[in-house]
Amino acid sequence: MRIGTDILDLKEFPDYIEGNEKRFFQDNFTENEIKHTLLKKSPNMEFSRLFSIKESLIKADNKLLNTNFNCIEILSKNGSISFRNFNISSSIGGDYCISIVVSI
Repeated sequence: MRIGTDILDLKEFPDYIEGNEKRFFQDNFTENEIKHTLLKKSPNMEFSRLFSIKESLIKADNKLLNTNFNCIEILSKNGSISFRNFNISSSIGGDYCISIVVSI
């Protein structure tokens, strides 16, 4: 069993809507993830959630350490979050996002 966890401070995460750091989003999310997330009610929160999940995944699976985040697709075409053989849980409360992944 492999476990990875991450806590992210939402106040320190770049704001996609303001557009100051578009390169950050291109480097860390797939085209599919960006398109889908921009349709959400709170895209910045959803970007934060996806980033936190990806951080948790690389902590749980060292084989992903040198993989660019924009090569790790965790959002399916229908919008569900999944990755290989991992159970994924993520929650946002207040100014923080916490994510936990556990290998099945």
